[in-house]
Amino acid sequence: MNGRPHKSIELLALRKDGSEFPAEFSLSSWKEGKTTSVNIIVRDVTERRINEEHLFRLAATDALTNLPNRAVWRERLEQTMAAERPATILLLDLDGFKEVNETLGHSADDAILQEVALRLRSVCSTAIMVARLGGNEFVVLLSGNDERQARTVAGELIGAISMPYEVSGQRCHIGVSIGGALGPQHGSRPDDLFAAADMALYRAKSTGKGHFELFEPRLREVAVLRRAFEQELRFAFENGEFEVFYQPQVSLSNSRVVGAEALMRWSHPQQGLLSPASFMEVLSQKPSASAVGEWVLRTACQQAAKWQSAIPGFRMGVNLFEAQCRSGRLVTLVREVLTETRLSPENLELEIVENVLLHNDAVTLRMLQDLRSLGVGLAFDDYGTGFAALSLLKRYPVTRLKIDRSFVRDVNTDPTDAAVVKAIQYLGRSFGMDVIAEGVETEAQLNFLKQVGCNEAQGYLFGRPMTAAQFSQLFVDVGPPA
Repeated sequence: MNGRPHKSIELLALRKDGSEFPAEFSLSSWKEGKTTSVNIIVRDVTERRINEEHLFRLAATDALTNLPNRAVWRERLEQTMAAERPATILLLDLDGFKEVNETLGHSADDAILQEVALRLRSVCSTAIMVARLGGNEFVVLLSGNDERQARTVAGELIGAISMPYEVSGQRCHIGVSIGGALGPQHGSRPDDLFAAADMALYRAKSTGKGHFELFEPRLREVAVLRRAFEQELRFAFENGEFEVFYQPQVSLSNSRVVGAEALMRWSHPQQGLLSPASFMEVLSQKPSASAVGEWVLRTACQQAAKWQSAIPGFRMGVNLFEAQCRSGRLVTLVREVLTETRLSPENLELEIVENVLLHNDAVTLRMLQDLRSLGVGLAFDDYGTGFAALSLLKRYPVTRLKIDRSFVRDVNTDPTDAAVVKAIQYLGRSFGMDVIAEGVETEAQLNFLKQVGCNEAQGYLFGRPMTAAQFSQLFVDVGPPA
């Protein structure tokens, strides 16, 4: 008996009732003597087709939003550019999404991302593709490379996504930053065009929330410089290029120095002394942030221990990286440093930013309570500039509010800023907290702060950030100003 390999084909078949179904026909033949036989097996593969389609959707679709995922997006972009069709990429990153996550939780995140996907589809119904790349990042691929169209669609997206969201009975707001690139003029290859949109997005986010930026060739030069800068920053700590400067904090009742804020400076080999505004945002996102923060804390406490003998009650303010607050060992670290330096806990004040409090969780609360149990002060930095609710002041053991310099600057000419400063001063008094104003540069500002009962101030009027040696010479060795 000689058999031949069977063949399988898929065709539409009819059931007895006349309905169609996908069928697999398997054919085989064999010979017995002079007789040739043929065997046909018919299988209904409806269920297999359904399973295959389901697996394909799982592989190609973002499970949360039902939008195409990164892999499918990449394939479609490559197809579009291989066909030499003009196209526009709009790369979107949600603003304020992290704060919503920390305030309302992951379920709220999911609901908002699903709603964002719906709004994207509605605005971009004629797009080649709308996809979710992951996290809170989305992308739109438009046909054509007209700059006016890109700006129009981006504006519509910013408006739609910025509308309020209702989640579990609560209203919340997020925004979106968008970077755009036009193909082929901004990149003839998929990687180049996407990189151009990413550079534009970085520019949009650095400009402020809710902005759209279209790629410009100079952004490539900026990106190269930024990568080089990040590489230099990576080795700055290892090479001992960071320094701690100190800015005096003064009591407004008697004009005496009562403390200092420890501030980082980067002694860059080529660019000279750099302030935190030049590098802190990048540094805070690096894995080394916790180690750098620990070094600053230890250095500042060592210095404070020397100065407190000359200035009784001298207080050292130290800014915390958010990474330190998330490390799980901050309380242990502070206890160790205080023991090593023999600094009294009352002489240390840790400055926390709003993002830490916005976590509003039991772990953060316990950490801050443990720090207060040590006797360490907790200052809420830049109060009034963000979204922190009054309930946070009641919930967390904050001991001092710091009025941001942006309110102090025009306090004598802007009634709104004056009202904000008065309100923060009132809050501090009502919650039993001390208040210190930052950025005081003129006698007029100082007089206003005295009139509203502000306890303390710091700023160029009293002294710029300076080295420990300069601080000692001006305020310690010769005694505080009379």
